[in-house]
Parts: sequence; C-alpha cells; structure tokens
Amino acid sequence: RVNLTQGSHFLRWQYVKDSSDAGGMDRAQLQLVQVIGTSFSDLECFHCHGSGTHSAGGADHCNACGPNQYLVHDGADLSQCRPCPAGRWSMPGTVGVGSCMALRNCTERDVKVSLTTCIKGKQQQKRSWLEPVRCDVNATGAHSLLSSGKIQPCTACEPNTARASSGTGACRPKSLTCPAGEFSVTQLVLENWDEWPLNLSQQVITATGEELGNDTIPGGWKLRPNQEAGIGIERLILGELESRLHLDVKVLLSPGRLEFILEVSPQSEWGSDVQFLLDNVEASHVYGLQMNRSSTPRQWRRIQVSAPLYPGLHRLTWRCLYPVQGDTSNSAVRLKRVSVEGVEGGGAIRCQGCPPAQEVVRPEGTSCQSCRAGFYFKEATRRCQICPPGFFAAAPGATQCTKCPKGTYSVFGRTCTAKVMLTATDKASKAHAAEQVVFNASAAIQHWKQTTTGLNGPFLVAGRKFLIDVERPIESDEGQAFFWELRNQACGSNVSSLMSITAPVAAPQALATPIGIYLSAVEAVANENVRGVRFSWVKSPGAAFINTTNPFDLKATLKNIVACPAGMAAPAEALLSASLLLRCDATAPLKSLARKDANGNIHLDGLRVAGSALPKIFGCGRLDLEWPTLMACPPCQVQDFAAQRTACDNTGWRTVSFKQMRPCVGGMRAPPGYQETCDGKDVRSVVKGMGQTVKKKYPIRALFFATATLLLGCILLCYATQLHRKYRQRFLQDGGL
Repeated sequence: RVNLTQGSHFLRWQYVKDSSDAGGMDRAQLQLVQVIGTSFSDLECFHCHGSGTHSAGGADHCNACGPNQYLVHDGADLSQCRPCPAGRWSMPGTVGVGSCMALRNCTERDVKVSLTTCIKGKQQQKRSWLEPVRCDVNATGAHSLLSSGKIQPCTACEPNTARASSGTGACRPKSLTCPAGEFSVTQLVLENWDEWPLNLSQQVITATGEELGNDTIPGGWKLRPNQEAGIGIERLILGELESRLHLDVKVLLSPGRLEFILEVSPQSEWGSDVQFLLDNVEASHVYGLQMNRSSTPRQWRRIQVSAPLYPGLHRLTWRCLYPVQGDTSNSAVRLKRVSVEGVEGGGAIRCQGCPPAQEVVRPEGTSCQSCRAGFYFKEATRRCQICPPGFFAAAPGATQCTKCPKGTYSVFGRTCTAKVMLTATDKASKAHAAEQVVFNASAAIQHWKQTTTGLNGPFLVAGRKFLIDVERPIESDEGQAFFWELRNQACGSNVSSLMSITAPVAAPQALATPIGIYLSAVEAVANENVRGVRFSWVKSPGAAFINTTNPFDLKATLKNIVACPAGMAAPAEALLSASLLLRCDATAPLKSLARKDANGNIHLDGLRVAGSALPKIFGCGRLDLEWPTLMACPPCQVQDFAAQRTACDNTGWRTVSFKQMRPCVGGMRAPPGYQETCDGKDVRSVVKGMGQTVKKKYPIRALFFATATLLLGCILLCYATQLHRKYRQRFLQDGGL
C-alpha cells in the first residue's frame, strides 16, 4: 500500500532476476492495481464512437452489425441488427436499410481459388465465393463458376524453398550446414504468387468499418490479377477507401535487407495513391531507404525500393488509397517481387562468419548473438562459456570474466553477492595474539533491508540525499550505480512517489549523480571499538579504494595525513568512491523502521557520516557513511574481555573480574571472576570453595580422573564383546537365525 500525494505520478514495476538458478517460475505477477481518488473514473455514459456502432442498455462497449446486416437507426432501438432484404448485401457496420446494395451478376472477381496440398507433383483447384457475397449466386450460370476441380501440376516453389524429392507436401525453406563459427544467411523471396503466403495478410477499410483477412477478400489484393505475375489491386471503388497489404517478418541479421519491386498504372501516383510503410512509418521517414523509378513498356511506373532492417519484428505495409479526384476505373497496382534477407523462416543462401565475440544461435544456426550476462566468449571454441565460480560478467557481450570483489562470490556469473560469513583479523589486542573475528554479513544485510523496508531512498544525511542499494545497481536512464546522490531540486512529491513503489527503482533522469558505480569490496572491519561489515564502491573500475580501517599503517611511506571535511564539502561530481559501514552496536534497536517525511525523504536512525583520514595525495574524493545495527556484531571471544583487578586487601588477596572491552553479541561469556594473592601464585574461586586455597596444580587431578574413566570404558567394551561371541555361537546351535 502506497500513499500518493496530489498531482501526477509515474508508477513503475520492475522485475530483476536474482543470482540464483533459472529453475522455477522466475517471474513476477502483477495481480491487482487499485488507485483511489483519481480523475479517470467514468462518471457518465458516453455515445458510441461511430454512427455504425450500437449498444444495449447497461453495455460497457459498442458493437457493429455483421456482413449482410444493417443497423436500425431510427432512435427507437440502437441495439438491433436486421438482415438485408432478399437480393441485397451489405458490408459489416452499415446503418439503415438503404446501405444494403443490390446483388450483381457473378463473375470471376467474386470467386476465391485455392489449391489442395501437393501430392506426387499434382494439386487440385478449390473454388468458393468470396465473403461477403456481393453477387447473385442463384442466377443462371453462377454455379458454373465454382464447378472446377481441375487437377494441375504443383505450383513452383518460391526461391530458396523446395519440396521433398517425392514431390509431396508444402515447400520448405532450404538449409545449409556451415562450419564452426559461421551461420547460414536466410532470405525470404515472394515472386511467383501462385499461393497466398503464410505471413501475408490484408485489410480493407470502408466508410463504415474494416475487414481483415489472411487471404483474398473483396476489394483487396489478389494473386496474379488478370493472370499477370505479382499480387495487386485492379482498382478501388468508392466504397473501399483504403486497402492494405501486410507482410510480418522477424529479422535475425544485423542488419537485414528489404527489397521490393512495385508497378503502378499511369492513373496512380506513388506517394499519394500508393504508399509503403515500415512499422506504420511512411517511406520518406524510414532511415536508409533508397528508391529508384523507371518505366515499363506499357508506360507503367516501376518503383524499386531497398532499406535496411534491424533485428526484431517488423510489419511491411503497402497501402492503396482511393483518390479524391480523377478516374479510378483504370487504376491498378502490382507488387512484383519482395525479398527480405536475414529473416526467420527464410531459406539459406550462404554461410557467413559471426561478428567478433558472437556465437552461432543453436539449433537453427541462422543468426549470431553476443554472450548473455554471466557468460564470456571463448575464442578457442567460438562458443559462450559460463563464468567460473568467483568470476562474473555483468553485461552481455563479455570476452572475459572479472574476478569478484573482495568479500563476495558468484555462482552463476551474472553478479557478485556478499559472502554469508566474513572474517577479519583483530590486531588491537595486546594481551592475546591476533585472532579471527567472524561476522554474519547476510544477517546484517537483511536487517538493513528490513529497516529500510526495501526502499533505496532518498536517504537524508547531513542535508544531502542519497540512493543506496547494497545488493544490486539502481538503474537510471543515465546508467546504473549502487550509490547515487540526488540534487536538491530532485526532492519533492514526484521523486517520493517514484522511490516508494518498489526496489530497485529508477533514479530520476538528469537529477542524480552516480558516486559508486562499481562494487569494490565487501569486507569485515575489526579495529578496536569499530566492528562491522563495510560495502565499498568506486566511480571507475580502475580506481583503488583506500582502506581506512587503519590508515596510519601507511605512515612509513606517506606523510602529510589530513582529515577529510566532516561536513561533506566535496560535491558529488568530485567524489570518486563511497562506502557504507554496517557498524556493530549492541545497543541499537532491532525493530525500528525508517521514516518518510512530507517531501518523500527517508530518515534512518543512526545513518550518519563517518569520520576518516586519508593521505593528502588522494584528496578528499571519498564519502563514508555508517549505520549502527545489532546484526553486524560478531560473537564474543576471549580477547574481547579484559581482566579488571582490585587493590590488595589486608589479607594479601585481591579480586579479579572480566569486562567486555569490544562490541560483540553472544558467543563466549565473560570468564568467571576469582581471587588471587597479590603475587599471583595462588588463586581461589569467588563463587565456590570460598576461603579454601586452590593450587595451580589442580588440572592434574582432572587429567587423572579423565584417564581412569577412559580406561574403565575400554575394559567394559572388551568384556561385552567377549560375551557376544560366546552366546552367539550357542544361539545358532539351538536353531536361531
């Protein structure tokens, strides 16, 4: 549930694949969206969107009458469609009985001719009436137009396709077997036009509606009109305002290539009566399109067009319009030839090597692709290989994998995530040797996410506002980064609504500056009273992130140590790196949540600027933040406690107790206190045996009793083994199993 302020808001749902395997659903489902208090609710009823549409009472949409029907439009009933009178017909969506036209005598123009499947080199014609029927099928001689059943040789296959050697079946695209590292370039060619292509459709638009079809329809494009090569339109009548021919293709090659040849009669004008559209964009606006004009012996104008096609789905449209002026009785259009190179479903024409760092797409082998994220291109095999454990490739097209930053790991190679457990060497203790301190980084990250409720910000820190994600980059039109700073003008209701929808979210365009683009390290910090898990980011991949856990280790070689300004005086553009320390604090609340103010800024208790000291040669191009959390504390160990001795009393004894000196939670308890002589030679328990002197040799007694107990156990085990052997033999002799 999200509260939106008054005004316009942009809501965005984004699903990001995690670093786990690809099993299961691996998808997000948006099931319900309910926005209350908007101005988009229907407060009134609306008229249907055209004179040819209608609706009944209480309807939520409008309808149109079908073919050979008309809409009763007398104002009494707008929901009734009636059939046309006998001997008349109508287009879908017509209004009034006057729109029904008289049936004319049937001709070949009213017949649809199709062919059966080719069997052993033969096909049979099938003839039927075009729908809607515009002629009188009951007139004398009309049925003779359908009486055919003519058997003919199978039509020729289009170029780059072929039938089986038996001459049976449909034409199939040809294929080639290419050597390793090469793919087969495909080409779709339409030039015979004996049968309607599978991916070709058309659309006829009239004054009252439109009609769609994947085959010949009245007023539309016809195969081989007047027995001439090509597909075309003989003429458009006034009732048919526009006729479109669509060819849908999926281009695999980058770039593919489109070429077609179109012929128009002298009465038609290219660009006005006849047009070409690529993805609904008129030809004059298509990038790279070239056009050549010439004349045919019949004085027809021939138009040759070529254009690049880039990978993806495309719709090629040839559109014929009814001219506003002029005679249309002799207007005609012929589409003679269409070829698309590098298209799915085309026949193979040649083998071609893949571009650098790309592999052949299997099993088709008709295109190349860059390696996806998590893979790299291996030149020896010319195939994409998954990155090995501990390496990653965040972007597609990688030629090598990058080693994961310190403190992270990668299983499937797409991203690196923080290790569950991290260790650091605590060298601060002088009473004990340096020991390993263990941190549960996963628990610290989960507590950060729980407290921030999954939001990335903007977090308000010392008057500046930041977007932070410790697991994955935050995407923006300007790129992606783990750590962004928002400019002052970016803080308002619009930014608030954007940031509060989901995580990860997009940073506002041109209103944020990336500071931490690349993850540099996830490390455990154990230095005296500073303990926790630190995330470090840099602005450029080659930048080194200076470890400031103990910067004075460099004092032997680097002088002039200066402190960076505590007030974050450096602007975001001058910062080269950033860090966030999830600092161990045993007193930090475990269930507190971040708060949002009226401007949409996130307030996180304890999130502040951390002090740091850097060598002067590096300047102050780094920003350090820290946030206290109980979950970043390591378990207590013996070196975390220090002995506290009282003054000697008049009897020559003093009390020794242990106090926790470094932040830690759980683990080892504080050692029990005791009393000792002032010279430290004798000790006695404070809790038990008070007043009884206990010598330092008491561990010898414990060792004696332990040895005796172990010896007695061995004797009993040998005795039990002997009894088992003795009585088992007797049991078997008596018939036992």
